[in-house]
Amino acid sequence: MAVGIDFGTTNSAIAVAEGEEVRLVPLQGAPHWRTVLFFEPSHALSAGAPAIARYLETEGEGRLVQSIKSHLASAAFKHTYIFGRRWTLDDMIAAYLRQLRAASPIDLGKRAVVGRPVRYWGAEDDEDDERALGRMREALGKAGFEEVVFEYEPVGAAARYAARLDHDELIVVADFGGGTTDFSVVRVGPKRSEVLANGGIGVSGDAFDARVIDAVVSPALGRGTRYRDELGGEAPVPA
Repeated sequence: MAVGIDFGTTNSAIAVAEGEEVRLVPLQGAPHWRTVLFFEPSHALSAGAPAIARYLETEGEGRLVQSIKSHLASAAFKHTYIFGRRWTLDDMIAAYLRQLRAASPIDLGKRAVVGRPVRYWGAEDDEDDERALGRMREALGKAGFEEVVFEYEPVGAAARYAARLDHDELIVVADFGGGTTDFSVVRVGPKRSEVLANGGIGVSGDAFDARVIDAVVSPALGRGTRYRDELGGEAPVPA
């Protein structure tokens, strides 16, 4: 059995391949999990759908962390403190992956193929990209995955498409994710898969959300208006 993990900025999923059959692994009844962590003052930690449920149950009395993948390439992010405990980025991702593994109804073993963007969000050069890969490898190791192979995310999608072909094609695959948008040019067919080019940019779903908030949500909540302060003067919102 081969295990594939899609650790995404917004959602994560697991697939297994046995012979010619490839299927998604249900995660507590869902095909994927939100890539979020919820830290509580008691130091209880939940991930995925349970994290969102706990966030709502506690009315936000804790720390909800999302889009952690987008910090992998950052040299500035060394660690953070959450309710007095020191967390490195790979520790947080490992905590998420351990709970993802626990949510799987089957034993995932120690080997996995893991998707990666062509260029990690925020990576300006190869050194940044290698930093991101190193952190991911460290996190996966802490979560029990000792043998890991990384594959470009759009190349993985191309393999899925190629599996149903009876002829050769030249295709462009676009992967629009939460943190990055990636492209691959691949020649595929029943007996071939040749990657000709890859490219990626750190603009995708999170950036789109930010634009919507900036253009629609924030003005509806008062940004750009003014209010009268206690001294009788006027101040902009937000002050």
